[in-house]
Amino acid sequence: MKKSICILCAFCLGWFVKAQNIGLKADVLRAVLTAPQLGAELTLTNRMTLALDVCAAYRPWGKQIHYLAVMPQLRYWLRGRTFANGFVGVKFMADQHDVTWSGTVYDGEMYAAGVTAGYDFYLSKHWSLDLSATAYAAYYHHRQYAVRDAYFPELTNQYTNGWLCLPDIGVSLVYIIK
Repeated sequence: MKKSICILCAFCLGWFVKAQNIGLKADVLRAVLTAPQLGAELTLTNRMTLALDVCAAYRPWGKQIHYLAVMPQLRYWLRGRTFANGFVGVKFMADQHDVTWSGTVYDGEMYAAGVTAGYDFYLSKHWSLDLSATAYAAYYHHRQYAVRDAYFPELTNQYTNGWLCLPDIGVSLVYIIK
């Protein structure tokens, strides 16, 4: 069943997407922070693209941090040409994190929506540099455990909050498939 759904999705995606309409992205800033973010961006119309980025971190700097985020984004290009010039859009994020810090475990998830703006610098026929900034409003829930026993951590607190303003800066290198 899963195989049939994957084949159907690939067929449908191939129906709408042409090779010159795809950009593959890697965020340089997050890679430096040892939390690589990779993504793909598909052209929908002459002025709109749809992107999906995935960011993950597993034990960066030797710390006990596990992090996974999925970030879809819809961009409107201001000059009528995708992967060139300025853009504005909306961006969503869902993440799951598990961090152990000073004998305390923080385990939870976050959901966010925000507005984004940026500029794409044309470098060559296949390469561009994407600079973007996003302001998120987020809802998060996490549990705080005290690690006294490795097998049975003790729940000390639970937090649920919303409307947290989070900034996000991105510097991505984009390879445009033609």
